[in-house]
Order: sequence, then structure tokens, then C-alpha cells
Amino acid sequence: MLVALILRGVAFEFRGKREDKRWRTFWDWADFHRQLLPALLWGVTVANLMRGFAIQQDMNYYGGLLPLLTLRVVGWFGVCGSFPFPWG
Repeated sequence: MLVALILRGVAFEFRGKREDKRWRTFWDWADFHRQLLPALLWGVTVANLMRGFAIQQDMNYYGGLLPLLTLRVVGWFGVCGSFPFPWG
């Protein structure tokens, strides 16, 4: 999430630095893909909290991101991923 927030500020700041069309297109593209990262993270979080996931006796999760990506998560990514698009 923090990386996505940083990229948002960077994209807004650098987009207007030049009048070159390729420059603006690149930063528009970067900002669009920056929106996908929070949607993916929220989708993973919400889907796995609803589904439940295994934690150890010390109340910590010792796994990576890939085991958390299931079909249900992909569905929630679609739902959460649609949130930023109506507002730009």
C-alpha cells in the first residue's frame, strides 16, 4: 500500500514536468497500474479474512503471498479492482 501511495505522488508530480506525449503516456500508464496494487492487496486481505487462513500457535502467519492467492481472492480482486475506476 505504501508503495502505491508513493507512486501516486510521483506519477502526478512527474506527469507535468514535460510536454512530450510519450512522457505523459508513460506516467498515465504508471498511475493506472499503480491502482491495481491496492486492489490486489485489499482483495487478498478481504478474501482471506472471510475464508480464514492457518496461523501457528504463536499467532503469526508464516507463509508467502502465493499460497493466499486462490480463486476466491481473484474474485475479490475483481470486485475491489472496480472501485477506483469510476472515480479515475
